[in-house]
Amino acid sequence: MYLWPLDEEAVKADVAAAIKAEADGMDEFFAELLSDTKFEEPEEVEINGFKFSNISGTAKFKDGGADASVSVTFFATAENKLFAMVTIATPDTEKANEEDLGGIVNSIKNPSQK
Repeated sequence: MYLWPLDEEAVKADVAAAIKAEADGMDEFFAELLSDTKFEEPEEVEINGFKFSNISGTAKFKDGGADASVSVTFFATAENKLFAMVTIATPDTEKANEEDLGGIVNSIKNPSQK
């Protein structure tokens, strides 16, 4: 799992453009590791008061050709800081760690909420 903040100035200027630029950059990242990447339609969910935009898909690892599950998630904090989170794993590894991954996402909380 990878998690990082998007450039604050880019987000302030245009949120949609900042997300698109980050997603375009991910194409290069994925191309180094994966082949045959196919994404589903984005889905929006709300967890702990945060809106998450998630795009899931499948691919093949270039090294060895194993199946891969890919997830790209964007979410914003109450302070309008935008983050990207990416997970890449084999389907078996993803299933074996599903509870832990869900726990990580569910641990993201708004500091103003008790």
